[in-house]
This record gives sequence, C-alpha cells and structure tokens, in this order.
Amino acid sequence: MALTLRPAVRTDAPDIIRMREEVGWDAARVYDWFDICSYQYGSPECPTSFDYVSYTDEAITIDLSRLQHPPDGRIFRLWVAETEKEVDGHAEPERTKVIVAAIGLSHIDLDEMDPDLACWERRRGLVRSLAVFNAFKGQGIGTWMMRRIEGEARHLGLKVITSLVPMEATASLALHKKIGYRVFKRAPRNWAEDVLHYEKVLD
Repeated sequence: MALTLRPAVRTDAPDIIRMREEVGWDAARVYDWFDICSYQYGSPECPTSFDYVSYTDEAITIDLSRLQHPPDGRIFRLWVAETEKEVDGHAEPERTKVIVAAIGLSHIDLDEMDPDLACWERRRGLVRSLAVFNAFKGQGIGTWMMRRIEGEARHLGLKVITSLVPMEATASLALHKKIGYRVFKRAPRNWAEDVLHYEKVLD
C-alpha cells in the first residue's frame, strides 16, 4: 500500500471527526485544532493566550509568552496519511485518508504542568490522537506513521518522543513495544483510569 503524509487542512475536519467518533473519542474541538495549528508565535494573528482544558480536567489559560517554542514558532501540528488507488481504470488516483493524527512535536500538549510529556526546552514532544480507520487496521499503517513522526521530530530538533496509551489498548501497547518505546510512568488521565506514559530517545 502506497502511503503519503501531509499536513491536515480544514477540509479534512469531517474525516477527522468521523475517525474520532469511530474509535470512541471526543470530536467537539476538531475545528479549534486548525486555529491552533495556524498559530505562529510572534505573528500578528497569533493570540497571546488562550483557554485550554488540561488532561486533569482543569480549565487553564495558556500564556504563549512563557512557553519554549520551536524555531518556527508552531505550537501544534496536525497531519493526515493517505493511500492512493485508481478508480475505474482512471489515471488520476482516488486519495483515501486512512489515518488522522494530532501530533505534539514541540510543546504541543499545551500543558506545562507535565513537562515530562512535552517541553521544547527539554526537546520532548508528545504524539497525540494517533488512530487508523477500522477498515485499514492490521496492515502496519500505525507503525509506518510512528516512524514518519519520529523523522519529523528529528527534523525539528527533538530528542525524545512521548506517547500516552490506555492499558486496554492492547494493539497500541504492542506497537509501542515493537518500535522501541519504554514506559516511564503509569498514571490516570481525565480520559482513562490507567494510562501508560511511553517515551523513546531518538537516535
């Protein structure tokens, strides 16, 4: 299967919502993600702060001036992966989104109460909301996506990638173990009682 990775655009939002609903995740703030993705610290259109509900369910105001930013000033990145197939013999391929992922590749978790997860000063980035549509599971796509994410992280200058996996997500647990992630903490989050906190040092 030929896969390509690209930055998500606002027209991808319906697919992202469908994916999150398919795997049982909240989809209420998907369109807000695209606003956050457009923020480049220091630009006129970038707000100085915004409200955010953290993993602990505590509503906090993020002061962007106090965060450590990556060189391009982006605080959040969102990608989709697609596969191509010809339709009715036509040369133009149909592009089908198979993965949608919100990726923390700087201080993207936006919650400095847990800098072990994401902190630009420590060169740690968090992978968030990685999922494969059910119809495409079991084909090695999750592994491919994680490898691509690691490559993007290296390009940004990150040294460590982190990820959160609930204990009941057996397939994701197996994936993280297979590609070299280790558990550095086990703690509840506001969306699951028992969550493993993984990290991988990038070479």
